[in-house]
Amino acid sequence: MNAREDLSRLEASGLIQVAALQPELEYLFRHALVQEAAYASLLKQDRRALHRAAAEAILAQHPDRERELASVLALHFEHAGENARTAEYLVIRALRQPRGDRLFQPRERPRGRLARRAATACGRRRGQCFLGIQDERA
Repeated sequence: MNAREDLSRLEASGLIQVAALQPELEYLFRHALVQEAAYASLLKQDRRALHRAAAEAILAQHPDRERELASVLALHFEHAGENARTAEYLVIRALRQPRGDRLFQPRERPRGRLARRAATACGRRRGQCFLGIQDERA
C-alpha cells in the first residue's frame, strides 16, 4: 500500500477528514481521542522516527520556508529527541517575533526542559540567544 491508499482508507472509515485542499492537502483526525489513541499505540522509537521523518520532509519540500515553519520544525525535532535541532529552530522562531510580541502563542508553548530554557534565554536576550544555544551544542 502507499500513503494515498492508506489516507483514503482512514478517511472512508471516518477516522480522519480533509481539513484543507489549498495550498496543500491537509488531514485532521475527526476527534482528539482518536488521535491520542493512534499516537499512544506507537512505540516510542517509532514515534521519534516519524517525528524526525516529518521534520525532514517539511525541510525537503519547503526549503524556502524554513524560518516560517520554525515552530513546527522545533516541535517535531523535540519529539524526535534531537535537542540541538530543537534549540536551533526555537531560536529561529524567537528571532522572527517582532519586539513586544509574546514569544510563543498559547498553542505553541514550548514543551520540555530544553525548549523552555531556549525560549527563556531568547526572551531575555534576543540579540545573544543564538550564540548561547550554539555554546550549549558544542
